[in-house]
Amino acid sequence: MRRTHLLLAIALGSAVGMTSPALAQGDEAEGDTPIQHTIIVYQENISFDHYFGTFGHGSAGIPAGVQLFHTTPSGTQLGPYAPFRLDGLSQPNTCDVDHEYWDMVGMTNGGTMDRYLQFGNDLTAPNPSTPGPCPSFETNPAGPALALGYYEGTAGDPSAPLQNYWRLASQYTLADNFFSGMYGPSTPGAQWLVAATANTVGDPNPAGDVCNDYGGPFMPQQDIPNLGAEASANDVSWAWFQGGFGTCVTAAGAGYIPHHDPFQYFTSTADPTHTWAWNPRMNFPEPDRHQRDLAVFYDALAGSPIGGIVPRLPRISWVKAPTPADGHPGYSGPVADDAFIGDLVNRVQASPYWKHTAIFVTFDETGGWWDHVAPPVPADPHFAPLVNGYPNLSGCQYPGMGNPCGEAGFGPRMPLLVISPFAKRHAVDHDLMDTSSLAKWVETTYQLPPLGVWGDRDVNAGDLGGAFDFSAEGQN
Repeated sequence: MRRTHLLLAIALGSAVGMTSPALAQGDEAEGDTPIQHTIIVYQENISFDHYFGTFGHGSAGIPAGVQLFHTTPSGTQLGPYAPFRLDGLSQPNTCDVDHEYWDMVGMTNGGTMDRYLQFGNDLTAPNPSTPGPCPSFETNPAGPALALGYYEGTAGDPSAPLQNYWRLASQYTLADNFFSGMYGPSTPGAQWLVAATANTVGDPNPAGDVCNDYGGPFMPQQDIPNLGAEASANDVSWAWFQGGFGTCVTAAGAGYIPHHDPFQYFTSTADPTHTWAWNPRMNFPEPDRHQRDLAVFYDALAGSPIGGIVPRLPRISWVKAPTPADGHPGYSGPVADDAFIGDLVNRVQASPYWKHTAIFVTFDETGGWWDHVAPPVPADPHFAPLVNGYPNLSGCQYPGMGNPCGEAGFGPRMPLLVISPFAKRHAVDHDLMDTSSLAKWVETTYQLPPLGVWGDRDVNAGDLGGAFDFSAEGQN
């Protein structure tokens, strides 16, 4: 399949008369700054407690003795239910707990974090990602409170699937006070990663994407500032790498999900025909030529030519796994997620880029999995816990669209791993940060102007610099 998508790259090689592999032209020369390449890996639907609740090492994990109750629609109270360990051998995948915007605001219950079973585990309808209904409290009150489940990564334990996650967290830096930029679901979370704002309701597909996997609703492209367009305007190479982008394999569990790709929603960066999926060059001045298949990222790390041209790793890489490995409950899970992260880090460490690279691993949102830490309410008056007593289903409206916004502020807590020769070793970073801290890192590291979008969340975001130690020479 892939070779059928290499015609453009081969044509590029022929046009310049190449007879042996050459580097992609025009990319920046390597310099002496500690971090030259940033790789942000963006997985799916995991809260901090779901993956690191029992990790220890000074991190803020699950408190002892915590219990939650479930109140049925008729008012009957069931429980108490306690957090419980999911077995990676017998439960390598789970159902997908509810995680729509309105539901996630309800779960946190104004910061008490005690209504996850009402709004996240109220699974009386067929699960959207798994055929058939998932267990509900009403029909199976003795069953597990799924939203309270957590996995582990204890070394050498085959029932603990997070072996790579916990190993890397132990070796480098784990942030335990990192929150999603807003409440879910996936599309606004992805937009927040690259624009420090969002303007979507739910998970609409990007209009015009030739790989769209369902028939709507569709979101037209919007004129919202984003980091990709800013990088192109400032001659900084970048790419969004996503599994299945070059092959249009869209079935759940097979490859590419359009609503996980934020750059398809912006007028400046959208490539709805996937024309540039296999192009080895990542520094085009046109911002709509920077989305690539994940295989191109691997080729850049390995120095493998595409049509006679060896792609160079861009300064900024956003990486999205193919659906089987993105960790989303229902069609993926922690086993595949953990293997993907371990393999990706190994590839980077084996490449010549490793000595000047920072890898960040985090998630689009928490997916409805319970976490015990209340999201802080930002001081900015644009962000209020509720609007007229109710959450705003429109999410955070970008002001350029002309719509008011009463966003509920930070969403729940997620893990963030910082992996680099310059990352602090065996460390837990307790600094308050959120998804827009990753936007701030990109802006600061590559001298891009702040997006400065509504709320100035990137400008005011917590700084990731505390996870690094640049006073000593980078280590392997």
